[in-house]
Amino acid sequence: MEHARRYIERCMMVGRCIYACMHVEMSIKQAPRSSRAFRTFHFIARANVHEKRLSGMKALLFSSSLVLCLVPFVLPMENRGKIAALLRWLRKDGGYISDRVAIVNFADAGLGIEAVEPIERGHVVARIPLSLLMNIEHAVVSPEFGPVLDEFDYLSDINAMAAFLAFEKSKKNSKWKSYIDLLPDRFSTTLFASKRDLEALEGSSVKIFAERRNEAVEKMYERLSADLRRVFPDIRLTREAFLWGLSVLWSRSHNVRVLGPDSQWHQASCLIPVADLFNMAPSDEQVTIECQTNAKSTHFECLAMSTVSRHSQLFVMYSSVASRRHNSHLLMDYGFVLQDNPYDCVIVETPKPRDDDTERNLRLEILSWVPELQMPYIQLHRLNASQLLQSALMTAMRILVMPKNSLQDLHDMRGEKKGENINKIGSLPPPDELKALQRAMDFVENILRGYPSDEEEENSEDGDGDTSSKLRTYAVVLLRDEKRILKDIAETFEQQIRKVTRLLFDDL
Repeated sequence: MEHARRYIERCMMVGRCIYACMHVEMSIKQAPRSSRAFRTFHFIARANVHEKRLSGMKALLFSSSLVLCLVPFVLPMENRGKIAALLRWLRKDGGYISDRVAIVNFADAGLGIEAVEPIERGHVVARIPLSLLMNIEHAVVSPEFGPVLDEFDYLSDINAMAAFLAFEKSKKNSKWKSYIDLLPDRFSTTLFASKRDLEALEGSSVKIFAERRNEAVEKMYERLSADLRRVFPDIRLTREAFLWGLSVLWSRSHNVRVLGPDSQWHQASCLIPVADLFNMAPSDEQVTIECQTNAKSTHFECLAMSTVSRHSQLFVMYSSVASRRHNSHLLMDYGFVLQDNPYDCVIVETPKPRDDDTERNLRLEILSWVPELQMPYIQLHRLNASQLLQSALMTAMRILVMPKNSLQDLHDMRGEKKGENINKIGSLPPPDELKALQRAMDFVENILRGYPSDEEEENSEDGDGDTSSKLRTYAVVLLRDEKRILKDIAETFEQQIRKVTRLLFDDL
């Protein structure tokens, strides 16, 4: 192997990379499989040093040859040519990817970007021209697809982009062909879930959300495909292509700041070639890359936020909004979950008064004054006792158990404040607070009863030997984490019930 490495270095000096690659490939194949990746990375790193010494036509020949050399060793067979084409396309339009990184295949995450040399903070890892980005504006101005959007104004941006993306994928001469060819063919999101997949989510609200979304998507596809056949028969849109387009957009779109003709910065949802190969950081501490538009609004740049050691995967933060990083959202839009996700939560229906409650209408009105309770669902997070007592759930429970006179006082007080919203309601007198805590614990335990038991989970894992669905595997992780959150919340409520009960007895 060492002999082959020295030989390829000599070959590179005269621009004979292709011939050298044949020799190094033979040597690598003879090396132990476990050492192949390391030896390849070492070769790439040394090759990059020599690339800088070349010029003119030799440099062009070497650059093309290097792509062909390194791709077979670090990527699956089917991705070799696609990666090479993507990099050529990027560089042709003035894009850049650092020679200190490589696009590799990770067993647990698919394609990603890894450092092949140490990277210092501030190093530009990738620079993508904004002209290569893909967004709704391209669909609007497309001579072929633009008339579709003019004709069918019921299409939202996301649905229009999904159809446009599927249309571009079907074209042999698409501007984005090199980018589209490398996109995943299928996703493990709930959009592609079978009936059995969704049954694996029984108990979690994700199942309800997924079923509703799938039904809405199916209706939209049926309407759009029928209209296309009637008005634009040359544009064919299959169900699989439409679902694929939606999944690409949900899992890979980024909000990009763009300087408009009015010299003002605007937000645009875009697909960003190369930059979307960075995988999500499991935790904030592991984020190493930050991407943003440059000051001139000509390129989308990805820079290292900290030093990165050799052979480390480069990670980005998918979203700074915590509500978009819990497992329910990750599974539905990205097709994966994170075990022990610090942002995880359980999404439950907002508590409502019982039908036979004589003060039902008054309670509903007061509940509507709390911003967090205005939505049909609330999120239950891992919270300590102090945080839980100040949560939206406890505010709801206090409103649901308040005696009539307290409700009326609260109603009158808000009238004096000219309709201001209520952020939270503090502790009630001990007897009423005890009722609120007990009702909250009953609420959580009732939700828990809808989940499969631990024994049922184990049986579902064993199943019938069918391990083809990643979603069913992720479902087990999601359900276990949600149950753990609910059990922790129920335990905290039980502790608070004992605490308030002792206070009541002490007062007797």
